[in-house]
Amino acid sequence: MKVPTKVDIQRYLNQHNPLGLRKGAVIRSLTPVNANNHWNWLVSKGGKRYVVRIAKPKGNIPTDIAIEYVALCHLENTGLAPRPHWIDQAGFAYPLLIEDFINGTPPKKRPDVSELKAIARTVAHLHQVEIPKRTPLVDRSYGSRLTTLEKRLKKAVAKSLVRNMAERSGIFKMMPRIRKFFGFASSFGDNRPRVFLPGDLYLGNVI
Repeated sequence: MKVPTKVDIQRYLNQHNPLGLRKGAVIRSLTPVNANNHWNWLVSKGGKRYVVRIAKPKGNIPTDIAIEYVALCHLENTGLAPRPHWIDQAGFAYPLLIEDFINGTPPKKRPDVSELKAIARTVAHLHQVEIPKRTPLVDRSYGSRLTTLEKRLKKAVAKSLVRNMAERSGIFKMMPRIRKFFGFASSFGDNRPRVFLPGDLYLGNVI
């Protein structure tokens, strides 16, 4: 997996000129060391700043950057997300999108009450955004999660070392209870209205 460099980003912008960014200034990488979904680069031209987000390849798992682009378009006028400008799934080595850069500061490692309330208000606002019926969404139902869990467990225990660890952990004996829990959670949650939901809400993703 080749990590995109400043030169790669500059070459792409000069060749495709999205948003008139030919010869735009590629300032720096915004990607934390532990990030696992995207490479992010800050680009500036004409007093405006953008983020070039490049989807990291994950083996045979297709990128969800197109779905994310659609979601950002629906959230464009809500003030909850950066405005998307450009998506390209073939012109670069990996799929990428370009969106507005949002400047801000992260919350404290131990957020105070006011910060927690602000985060809660933002999530509540997100839940009020109406999702068009034909919007492609990732299936996060409890039934799909259980299927994924069982597939991963089946694949993992094919290796004797992992199988021995799984047997010692007692997870096989717990599976009936896990299935029962997912059944209960499914009846409670899967029939509720579809809403936008942050799938990785943690302090590192909050500004």
